[in-house]
Amino acid sequence: MLFSTIHNQSKASELIERAKEIIENTKERIREAKEKLLEEASKNDSIKEQLNKKGLNKFQKLAQKLKNEPSIEVAPVNMTLFIEQIEPLIKKSETEPPQIVELKQKKGSALFTAFFATLITIVSAILIGAFATGVSVTPETFTDMKVLEDILAWIGGGAFNPEIANPVWGAIGLIAVAIAIGALTWSMTLSKTSKQNLELSESMLMDAESFDSEMNEIIKTMQNLTQALQDYRKNIEICDAYINEYNATIHRILLTEGDDFEVYKPSSKAHIERASVTVSAIIPHLNIAIMTTENKTADQLLQAIDDTKKLVQDLIEEKPISTM
Repeated sequence: MLFSTIHNQSKASELIERAKEIIENTKERIREAKEKLLEEASKNDSIKEQLNKKGLNKFQKLAQKLKNEPSIEVAPVNMTLFIEQIEPLIKKSETEPPQIVELKQKKGSALFTAFFATLITIVSAILIGAFATGVSVTPETFTDMKVLEDILAWIGGGAFNPEIANPVWGAIGLIAVAIAIGALTWSMTLSKTSKQNLELSESMLMDAESFDSEMNEIIKTMQNLTQALQDYRKNIEICDAYINEYNATIHRILLTEGDDFEVYKPSSKAHIERASVTVSAIIPHLNIAIMTTENKTADQLLQAIDDTKKLVQDLIEEKPISTM
């Protein structure tokens, strides 16, 4: 029982520490993934707002100055912030972990009980020895070394054969028995508690592992979404740069060639037409959903990444641009 009690207590403590480590590790990975996602979503919202207010709005104002221009229409952009779209996922990532409670401790009461049992054992043995040797039981019985020596001699073999009576062996035997009874009492006192602690620690470890498994899915989603937003933002930034260049050139055309589109040089007309097509191609990919109702990366975002990547390639390679 003693070894079983010690084993259960040790195993329970080990499982509790393991559960704590799992939860702390999971919380740290959640914190890191959430921090990166929030940062990336904020960067995306900033570049989209910049493109819309400085790029698209300026293009629209410049286009309005043109006379006899081909049909140039700038569709309205009513962008839903990405930072708002990811709120359900962020909220889910903030799920409280299972509580890891401290193990029940009864060491103080167990030690007191064990000490009391040890003391009772010693006192009882001395009293029995006193009666057996014909010694009067008085307070001095426990302090008179000669009396105690006679009693210990009886315990150390005198009870069976006076010739082998030995007070040293009596003392050793009495101490050994007292310690054994004390240890047994300690073990019995903690036995039930140690079993409860082991069951409790096993349950908390299962809860910690379940929490880790659930959060791993959320962490993976946040990491995938962060990567997708990085790819998306890179393409949008390039498109923003091109639209700003187009706007600067259109502004120069207005200053040098006037506002009548029909009399523009062919190169100027081609530039304005390409700017218009570029604007028309990028607008549908600004107001998109990036999350599904199941808190997964939306196909619309993935499609936007592919489409804007192709648009960027067409812009760089000066290929014809098709609206999507």
